[in-house]
Formats: sequence, structure tokens, C-alpha cells
Amino acid sequence: MRHRLSPREREILLWACRGKTYCEIAAILGISFSSTKTYLDGARYKLNAVNLPHACAFAVAVGVLATDEILAGHFELDVVSLPRPDPP
Repeated sequence: MRHRLSPREREILLWACRGKTYCEIAAILGISFSSTKTYLDGARYKLNAVNLPHACAFAVAVGVLATDEILAGHFELDVVSLPRPDPP
């Protein structure tokens, strides 16, 4: 069974899985709180999930979201240039 989310539902669910609140997601995407809630409610319904953590876990389990793309929002690596040691 395929669980088809709209691109917007998927994007907003991704932010929720990264731990963002409805207000934070709304601010990040420039949409209203109620639109954020509507998209997440739709995603939860399509995934047959009872809450957001369930939706996130199920989305990963069925391949709607990948773990690495969820984690990509948590860890931003700074590339640091280390000094080279002096040659012997």
C-alpha cells in the first residue's frame, strides 16, 4: 500500500520529524499556524497515525521519509581547516 503525501504535507511532516513546533514550521515556511496544522493533520490521516511521533516513525518505516534527511536538519557540520604539521 502506497502512502501518498502531497509535496507540502511531506515537507511539513519532515520539519515536524526534526522536532519543530507548529509555530516554528509556520515561520520557517511563511505560512499560517492553521495551514501548518491542516497539512500535518492530512499527513497523519493518510499515514493512519494517531499522533506526530507515530506519523514520523511510520513515514520512515514505509519509506515516505528517510532517516538521513530527518537528521540532516539537526546536524549542520562546520568544515574546519586544521593546520598542517610542519614537515620533519
